[in-house]
Amino acid sequence: MIITNTDYGIHRLPVRKLNASAMKQLFGTRMSMTSEIDLHIEMSVEAHPHTLVSPVELVAPIIDFRIAAVLNEQELEIKAFHSYVERLIALPVGTDANKITTGVIFLKDGAMRPVPTKVLNIGERCFAIINSIYNSQYSVVYNVQSFTDIKGHWAQKSIEDMASRLIVHGINENSYLPQQGVTRAEFALTLVRALGLYHYMPRVAFADADKYSSYDDAISIAANYGLMNGFPDGNFNPELEITRQEAMVSIARAVAFVRRDHIDAQYESESTLSNWMDAEEISQWARSAACAVLRFGIFKGRVAD
Repeated sequence: MIITNTDYGIHRLPVRKLNASAMKQLFGTRMSMTSEIDLHIEMSVEAHPHTLVSPVELVAPIIDFRIAAVLNEQELEIKAFHSYVERLIALPVGTDANKITTGVIFLKDGAMRPVPTKVLNIGERCFAIINSIYNSQYSVVYNVQSFTDIKGHWAQKSIEDMASRLIVHGINENSYLPQQGVTRAEFALTLVRALGLYHYMPRVAFADADKYSSYDDAISIAANYGLMNGFPDGNFNPELEITRQEAMVSIARAVAFVRRDHIDAQYESESTLSNWMDAEEISQWARSAACAVLRFGIFKGRVAD
């Protein structure tokens, strides 16, 4: 583990993230098995803070995390890793932990997006632990969001939590439409935001991608990371409402991506699904994922009257 400490943050970089394969991918044929590579890790405070849209409030400095590898005096920036890396942002002394909503990444175009975050006390200081695969500018924000049409709804708390974390949005400032179905495009967008995934290479294209162009990036990212698939005819069907079993498969894949392992609950499929009266309606291709998300408590069924 390579740990870089500053007064305003900590960067934790597992050495395995910089294995020979990763360096070979970066430098190509210029690297040999005997090549010596230097690593430059930089953390700096952004001097020109980004303008945020109310009610989002910045509660910590914007920190620029940068890593570069140097081979034979040639420096190449490492822009992303294949799995999450921890970055810790030191919160100002006296910061109320309850006033921390989420960590955010600032993209090259100035857009601000959420990233997986938790708050932890280390010694006498409070840190926001940000998990992301990208090297970029990060900070922490406080944001409270609600909608008039979710008051008293069974999902009110979850909707408010995800909206405050900038993961979901309403149809306008006041309405969320909690009973409305979710399209495959909308689900793709929610999923990549929750995981903090924003860049993709190479691009994954579908024959009908232009039908929902505002979601094209999210669809491509979700497909690139193996979270969602298209259909055999080459279409993604972005406007089609996602089914519960499709969502189960995508979320199980998301859990596997975060854990960097393969989730296989097939061995306990019958015992896990036997509690549900309509278990036989779950397609064979979704049964393993259904078992996983039910076991983890991510999905719940309905209790029969």
